[in-house]
Amino acid sequence: DNIVALSDYNVKSYSDYYDIDSTKFTVIPNGVDDKVFYRGDYAQRDPNLYICASAPVKGLYPVEFSFYNLKRFNPNIKLKLYSSQSLHDLEENNGIDALFKKLTDMGAEICKPIPQKELADVMRKAWCLLMPNHYPEICSNLLLQAMACGLPTITVPIGSVSEFVTHGVNGLLTKTFPHDMYWWWKDYANLCIEMQDKSLHRKLSEGCKGVLTWQDIGERWNKLIRGL
Repeated sequence: DNIVALSDYNVKSYSDYYDIDSTKFTVIPNGVDDKVFYRGDYAQRDPNLYICASAPVKGLYPVEFSFYNLKRFNPNIKLKLYSSQSLHDLEENNGIDALFKKLTDMGAEICKPIPQKELADVMRKAWCLLMPNHYPEICSNLLLQAMACGLPTITVPIGSVSEFVTHGVNGLLTKTFPHDMYWWWKDYANLCIEMQDKSLHRKLSEGCKGVLTWQDIGERWNKLIRGL
């Protein structure tokens, strides 16, 4: 009778796929633990540090190409990937192992996934989060956590992403899509280099606002349940 969805995209996709009246849905997105994910001192950010922090199954295709071109633009660029298929209970495969070896040979650091408190510390120091998903998220916790830390994200306008990221305001979105693979790679690499502009970066970091906390989400659930 009543269905809670995490985003408008979630409503549109599920109501259409399962042929459910969209008026039965209430949107309550994910929130963050603001005792863990919060802004730090902007002056502590490292303009050379880019990070990825999701399972490869969600998409890493442009990362190698982008890192290569970033290093041409700035030889001091560092890339850390907190990435493993185990984040989605999947096994690594030869293709992922080969990609990680290439990235390691190029100077990237492949790290095991870390606890959220440690991830939040990294997010307060990093320059940007790379989220080159070809997987349409219904509401990305990782994206919201980065925003809560004032960390701009370079990502793709698929799934619910555009409901949370506005290009040039609180992050950067490609104008192309994963199915236009090589065009998309070039587009993504350009944005990675554009993010090196310090005045733009500060604007995007300051624009990361409005992320709901667990308290906010709890109040929305409470309101919904009391109204039933």
